[in-house]
Amino acid sequence: LLARIHRYTLQKLRREVEPVSPAAFMRFLFGWHGIGQGELAEGPQALQAVIEKLQGAEAPAVAWESDIFPTRLPGYAPEWMDQLCFSGQVAWGRFTPYTGEAGTPSSLRNAPLSICLRGQLPLFVGAPVEEAEMSEAAQLVLAALRERGALFHTDLLKLCKLMPIQVEQGLAELVAKGRISADGFTGLRALLVPAGKRSALKERRARRTSAMPFSLEQAGRWWLFEVPNALDKEAERERVEELTRTLLLRYGVIFRKLVQRERTAPPWRDMLRVLRRMEDRGELRGGRFVSGVWGEQFALPNAIPLLRAQQKQAREGGAISMEGDAGLITISAADPLNLTGVITTGERIASRNSERILYRDGVPVAVYDGDELRWLQRNSEAEAAPAETPR
Repeated sequence: LLARIHRYTLQKLRREVEPVSPAAFMRFLFGWHGIGQGELAEGPQALQAVIEKLQGAEAPAVAWESDIFPTRLPGYAPEWMDQLCFSGQVAWGRFTPYTGEAGTPSSLRNAPLSICLRGQLPLFVGAPVEEAEMSEAAQLVLAALRERGALFHTDLLKLCKLMPIQVEQGLAELVAKGRISADGFTGLRALLVPAGKRSALKERRARRTSAMPFSLEQAGRWWLFEVPNALDKEAERERVEELTRTLLLRYGVIFRKLVQRERTAPPWRDMLRVLRRMEDRGELRGGRFVSGVWGEQFALPNAIPLLRAQQKQAREGGAISMEGDAGLITISAADPLNLTGVITTGERIASRNSERILYRDGVPVAVYDGDELRWLQRNSEAEAAPAETPR
């Protein structure tokens, strides 16, 4: 009898949910991630809160500090990331299987890298690429790290008996293939810039910031990702639950269409069992929260009033204003919140760091590729938006 009453209560709660439009959901996501907000947080702890919502999300390596962090923290300083990494709170690297990209510094810029809290690293790291698919330099660097443990750049030069450029190429390849990371983010910054341009760039940055590290020598130790062990049934269930909570924190509302684009996510059928248990325990709500999306949907309790506020504001005469300019928001196409063609209708804009997407009231209206502003919607509302270049 109690189980029946509980089931009827859940069904009643689900019926009470009123779905919001995809545009309202996008506006909610921008606010959920602090994009376009009036109050500007700053400092390492603010950055850690941003990373908690982006754990496991993939983006081109170069996009994290050029677009993704500054979009959420306009005063972003690279020192914040260094502090989190060197203190052992945050880790970075490639967590998903390697798919064939080269490991040179130029190609590493667009390699899909992720960031997570250090304690959550085992949740995301996948099976390693075979050594037979690596260059000789990468194999020598890998062998040194496996034999001696975490090593500084100077130690690698001595042990591998390679030229500095060969060690650098080996490190870049191992990063791109998801085998290694470093204590700090400085090493990645250095690998993203060809050696010939690094000195000039370091000098320019030194004139703007007093002592921002930008070299392999200041990267700290390089270390291997642990090869994941096979999990028993209980351990796998716990892993699925942790990953489900991570995605809930990222989106506030979760459903199959969102999960399918997350390469570190477990199968939806496994997540669905976890989500239903969480609903039974009262940790989240089930219902139809976003219109135009099929299948079961679940939301964190604190996300529901924010969703309702977006829908209510739209009914009362327009969306909540962002960035002080008629609800205009611009994000990089490489941003994890690029949900064009997934949540919003129209074409899917590829995840490229060279392009920026202009949203008006949660609707993508234009794409800027660095040279040209291309309208996605040819209607009076889209063209009424100020035609200034997205930053």
